[in-house]
Amino acid sequence: MHLTFRHFFIVKTIAVSGSIVKAAKVLGISQPALSSALQKLELQIGDKLFNRDVKPLRATRFAQVFIDRGRQIAFERNEILRDIDRLKGLESGKLTVATGMFAAEGSVEKAISHVVTVYPHLTIELLQNGWQKITESVLRGTTDLAVIELGLAETIPELETELVNGAPCFFFCRVDHPLAKQKSVTWADLNAFPFAGNRLAERLVSHLKNVDVDLGEYDTGHKVITAKIFVENYSALLRVIKNSDAFGMTFPGLLKNEIAAGEIVLLDLGSHPWLTTRYGFVHRKDRQMSPALKFFMETVRKIEEENAAS
Repeated sequence: MHLTFRHFFIVKTIAVSGSIVKAAKVLGISQPALSSALQKLELQIGDKLFNRDVKPLRATRFAQVFIDRGRQIAFERNEILRDIDRLKGLESGKLTVATGMFAAEGSVEKAISHVVTVYPHLTIELLQNGWQKITESVLRGTTDLAVIELGLAETIPELETELVNGAPCFFFCRVDHPLAKQKSVTWADLNAFPFAGNRLAERLVSHLKNVDVDLGEYDTGHKVITAKIFVENYSALLRVIKNSDAFGMTFPGLLKNEIAAGEIVLLDLGSHPWLTTRYGFVHRKDRQMSPALKFFMETVRKIEEENAAS
């Protein structure tokens, strides 16, 4: 049996498209050419890859083998190319880093600028998303390194994690917010206003339930809370907080300028050891670290240390 990487790509594209016509357009070939290629492949394996009696086309168990194995083959192919780049010192390769909004603001974006200076020919892709989706991308091998909330990643055996920021968190609001005018603020007081932020990890959920505060919608499946005002970008979060009655949560180091300018105030709800950030590095255990990636990680560590000391 003669198989090429294109065979796997053809099967996957047909499965995703659900149609020979649509798949042909995606592949940039004619429908007859794709139909012929599929028939030849089916002759090789001696069985049908798709049930053509239903619309959209339904993948058979044989096609599913191609789809599942194809992912692994694609991953290994990319790893080979990455290893070649690493052997070259990754002077002109590609580095994909994904992060959440607090890590991006705290250290990642600044660290990227240092990497660019040292590795000027390196292609860098910096992605920002929710920590759940990013964890999945690291596991798939499409992301080299993530700097995100560690909770989910620490439960996955294939992933390596390292904590880089565990600073105490505080709720905050604009300086003329009704909560800022109160002599003292209780958890119950927060329920009168919308919470703006991201998804709160499972490690925080049980504690927040104990203090009876409603910050958003609880997902029973993933055991996370999605903020009432869902924001994934830190600059956008600040704009929302400054121009509304919403309140947010972060660690004070990110608010130094806004606090000094009299735009933002921290809300004193007492000391709670569980109310902290907990983000850090996440990468596959079987992925070798390139010189550029090691430099990036060391730079993030230094920036985080400087932030904690200031």
